Amino acid sequence: MVNQVVIIAGGKGERLKKTIGSIPKALAPINGRTILDYQLENIRQYSFESIHFCLGEGSKEILEHLNTNYGQLNFTYRTEEEPLGTFGALKFSEKYLKEDFFVLLGDVITDINIDFFYKKFKKYDSDVHLISRNTDHPDDSDILVVSKESNVERLDSSENLEFPYKPVGNTGLFFSKKSIIENSDLHKGDFFKNFLSNDKFGTLKVTSSKSIAFIKDFGTKERYSAGIKQLKNIEKKKKILAIFDRDGTVTENYGDNLEFEFKLKNEFLDLALYLQSKNIPKILITNQPGIAKGFFSFDDLDKFHNLLQHKLINSGIKPFDEIYVCPHHPETGHDGEVKKLKKICDCRKPENGLVEKAKNEFYLNNYDFIFIGDSKNDYELSLKYNAKFYLVESEMTQIDFFTKSKIKIFDSLKNIQEQIDLDYY
Repeated sequence: MVNQVVIIAGGKGERLKKTIGSIPKALAPINGRTILDYQLENIRQYSFESIHFCLGEGSKEILEHLNTNYGQLNFTYRTEEEPLGTFGALKFSEKYLKEDFFVLLGDVITDINIDFFYKKFKKYDSDVHLISRNTDHPDDSDILVVSKESNVERLDSSENLEFPYKPVGNTGLFFSKKSIIENSDLHKGDFFKNFLSNDKFGTLKVTSSKSIAFIKDFGTKERYSAGIKQLKNIEKKKKILAIFDRDGTVTENYGDNLEFEFKLKNEFLDLALYLQSKNIPKILITNQPGIAKGFFSFDDLDKFHNLLQHKLINSGIKPFDEIYVCPHHPETGHDGEVKKLKKICDCRKPENGLVEKAKNEFYLNNYDFIFIGDSKNDYELSLKYNAKFYLVESEMTQIDFFTKSKIKIFDSLKNIQEQIDLDYY
């Protein structure tokens, strides 16, 4: 149980004043509620001792809203006389902070599972645990460079990173120990820009985990308008995760080779854009035995997948929320093979090890899965989750098997889009 949730709502909200007038951003109206109502609705589903508000301009209206509508809420607050920035607000409220806490900005609405990610924060015994996601706007995002052990090695802008980099963006949501606030002499400034600079990564333990939850900044006119539409789409809708195969489904099939001038399958971008419009996240699960056979390396494959992600971004599509790879192959006999990868494993499709890994990394208990692939392996994997399977035809598709099994074969991804719409909407 996280000790405390801290909501930082002390900004002036200048960028939204033309849209919402003089009211505080936290009380901006959305579908008959306010941003603060949405925040508290999500927070109160989870385990915490108290809420602390870092307030500034508009504090009187926010406190009146809390006292009128949330009389039983256990909260504290402190009001800045002038804006101190996100770190400055925490420092100013130091005496109210619990041993550890979760930070939420006052103009962000999210349905993140706080308990689930708090367990990760405690598991890593981190000073700071950042919530990240693969971003579709890396050029104006803080990009995280994260190790395989989930340690944040660097926080930087895209222009300083070697292309193609992983587009892992910082969401601004994080867990923190109080001790890092107490031990700092900084009294004003932004948590990330002024406090968590790259030299801190050598002295603090900063970790990260990705989320596919709804996380939306409503702090500008454009984001506010877009966010209202998104909330209308997702409220009271069943949560769905799309799980894609790669070769023959997302890209053309290149066998065991990596073709860096690869082509996406016809109409994949249209299908991805459709899923995006429905707020359906997507992950990629792919068997890549070429690594075990010695045809290419993990670094080569990372480069390929980073290029794939940037190809989507440059097409106006959100990247895959995660890409999972099985590098194993059960048969020996290839020149240059990697012997330790030549084994029977639980992650090579149709085994479900990679789906289970995704379930451990994201909170997926309340999601329905849909599988989109071109082969028997993809279909058999979907059966393990009693999930809908959408078969797109490729040269790898076992036509006789699927015909005998009376599985519908879609000759295009566009037709799959139409079927998903019929099945769910």
